Amino acid sequence: MISAANGYLQGMGNEQLMRLAIRHDLMLKLEKRPGAFVTHAEPLLRVKPRSNVNHDLELDLRACFSQGPHRTPHQNALYIVQQLVEIALHALSPGINEPFTALTCIDWLGASLCGVARRELPTTLRQDEDGQLRVIACTLDFEELAHAAFDQIRYYGADNTDVMPHLLEIIAKIAPDLHRDQDRAVLVRHARLIGEDASQIANETDRRRVADCLQRTLRALSRNDT
Repeated sequence: MISAANGYLQGMGNEQLMRLAIRHDLMLKLEKRPGAFVTHAEPLLRVKPRSNVNHDLELDLRACFSQGPHRTPHQNALYIVQQLVEIALHALSPGINEPFTALTCIDWLGASLCGVARRELPTTLRQDEDGQLRVIACTLDFEELAHAAFDQIRYYGADNTDVMPHLLEIIAKIAPDLHRDQDRAVLVRHARLIGEDASQIANETDRRRVADCLQRTLRALSRNDT
């Protein structure tokens, strides 16, 4: 099934899709998730077997998706992260230079990642009550959120003596909430990248302070069993 228009995917009816898949004995593969920009005739959904789909069912499937001209936070955790990052980057720009605004954004980004780290993430493979695979979803994971939260702030704040240690401190705060090894590995990579980029800080004492903060953060990220 293809998109009928250009626009952002603003929401989808996951429960309704599952009911339709069960009722008509289908397997549905979602090609997009809320927040994605979809062009006209771009695939939204692949249906197997295609022979089970008639005109009425196609209308029902299409009704599970809503599109519009703007992104919204509905079903789109990445939207909030990107908005906070945008505010932080604006605050770090030379013409604005409001580092405390950027630090506040980093605090809230950390809180968001703490929440994601604590929760079980939605599975991409969704089965009915009999164990039959019905929906293959396109989901957001911790790694993508962490990249969205840290990459640009690290890049544009690389020479900032407040931002770089604060990024490391926030990563250390997330550590106790981690329960997936892959999430821990993601944050170790980000911590090391922050340490590398902080070499752009001019003052040797400040660089050493970031290096010390990096070591504390890496210790916090080592199996946090105590």
